[in-house]
Amino acid sequence: MAVRYPVLSQPRAEHFAGNRVPKPAHFRGDTTVQPVTYTAGELLHRAGQEHSRKTAAVFCEENVSWTYQRLDEEVTRLAANLYDVGLRPNHRVGVFMSNYSPVFLLQLAAARLGAVVVMFHPTFLTHELEHALQLTQCKVLVVQPSHKTTDCIQMLLQLLPELEISDSCAIESARFPSLTSVFVADCRGVGAAGYHSLCPTDWRSIPGLTCFNTFMAGPINPATVQVLESLLVKPTDPLCILFTSGSTGCPKAVTMTHHSVLNSAYFNGQTAGMTSHDIICLPMPLTHCTGLVGGLFTTLTAGGTLVFPGSVYTSEATLRAIQMYQCNITFGVGSMYIDQICHPKFGQFDLSSLQCGIIGGSNCPSSVKENIMQRLHLVRLLTAYGMSETSCAGTLTPCNATRDQMMCSTGQCLPHMEAKVLDVQTGQVVGVGQRGELCVRGIYLMQGYWGNPAQTHQAIDKDGWLRTGDIAEFDSQGFCRIVDRKKDMIIKGGVNIFPGEIEQCLVEHPDVQSAAVVGVPHELMEEQVCACIIVKDKTKPLTTGALRRYCKGRISPFKIPNHIVTLNAFPKTSTGKVLKPRLVQLASLHLKSTQRLIAKSVKFRPY
Repeated sequence: MAVRYPVLSQPRAEHFAGNRVPKPAHFRGDTTVQPVTYTAGELLHRAGQEHSRKTAAVFCEENVSWTYQRLDEEVTRLAANLYDVGLRPNHRVGVFMSNYSPVFLLQLAAARLGAVVVMFHPTFLTHELEHALQLTQCKVLVVQPSHKTTDCIQMLLQLLPELEISDSCAIESARFPSLTSVFVADCRGVGAAGYHSLCPTDWRSIPGLTCFNTFMAGPINPATVQVLESLLVKPTDPLCILFTSGSTGCPKAVTMTHHSVLNSAYFNGQTAGMTSHDIICLPMPLTHCTGLVGGLFTTLTAGGTLVFPGSVYTSEATLRAIQMYQCNITFGVGSMYIDQICHPKFGQFDLSSLQCGIIGGSNCPSSVKENIMQRLHLVRLLTAYGMSETSCAGTLTPCNATRDQMMCSTGQCLPHMEAKVLDVQTGQVVGVGQRGELCVRGIYLMQGYWGNPAQTHQAIDKDGWLRTGDIAEFDSQGFCRIVDRKKDMIIKGGVNIFPGEIEQCLVEHPDVQSAAVVGVPHELMEEQVCACIIVKDKTKPLTTGALRRYCKGRISPFKIPNHIVTLNAFPKTSTGKVLKPRLVQLASLHLKSTQRLIAKSVKFRPY
């Protein structure tokens, strides 16, 4: 499964007939700085000594917090207790939970003994959880009783009927032969909105289920602690497995190592200018690479304080956490920031402590970034580009960037990251200022897709290049701009149209809160441009004609939307990314129901 990465090459410009051709869009970050070589367990132990009395993490919903010293002690206790129930290096620990304190402890405890945490999306359906468990062959599974309206215990009983006749930590399952222990982490009684809104199943009466809270607080065996200290965990060992969002198909199990994750965390923190004095608000889920790597591990690497507003994201909880704990850095995707500044109580919160916002996820228009900076009174808004396959590394706006660079780019390559842009037709490197598919390689790339070497080799070529599927362009200084997803490209009458430019035009309209542009099927043109919008004031609907007139002169005529669909909300992943395949379905159904998607003979002029 492992992929070897060659020595990074130095791109060179070529000259023809005395005329300088455009500089190739091929850049790499600084390679003179040394990568970190410690493991996650070593990181925490060192932080526990250097920042012993400093608060490491706060979980607002549970009213739980730890200093770095206490966190180190709790992680050691949990690691020892997990070892005593049979967890060993390279065993997998499945975590089917939202952002609660046990997830934090489990990630670090498993890392200390060399086990691998597998993060299951709490939105997984029963068949998705079954597939993920079978693929990763978990030894231990930790779940919460419920997530929103989902009874997680009932899901378990459907998959593991043996739980009703098994002894605690001695499960024997034909469907999941590797699984021996299932724990339930119960935070009932602390106002856990994401945990217990619906859990009719009395899990305490099921003999095969073990209370994680009791287990975690159990006495520690000194002999086991000595065994843990003797275990050899290497930086190249797998640290965690994250599942992709599934927006491009079946979720894939991305395997990241200690080396890839901790270098991503370290260099992201260095580039963003993070220090041990920072208090970071993290509303992103830990099942996503931004939450786990960009948030949790980056903060631990810097020695800062991490504040979790709630188990599930809400704009009000995020604003309240920033005010209560005087956070000076906050994370989020564009839709989260928009939710916050549009919240009816926004003006009631004191957010004066905020200095820096870090924004990731989908491409965010510069006009939206400007609005976010102004409303939150940010000094800096840094854009991060990465994915699970790159351990959340890629490009990041440096903390000393100009305002224009912050607004119009996703930053420069991190140290030890190399990037190039390829023509989507020829596969050749394009020049700066030209668009193509972004490819990256470096020390941050995943070890592979767990249990699927064929998909791994399809994603990463023999030279170590990962094709991201994103359309991008670089300027001469190596600042990257993500244009769109390659798969989101609209083909209208043989002309390629990227939705991002149209979306940016639409969100600049004073009455539009959000916009997502998709292609809808058309018999003659192959696809037509359909703009789905959310208006700021539902009492003032926008007509197709009005928005088309607004777009005229702002974008090319052939890019002006043929159809406008107004929605109350967009379908999204758990991290706020718009699910465009689902949006195409919704838009097509809406247009068919209004009898507007009818093939007509029209004269088409692409230019």
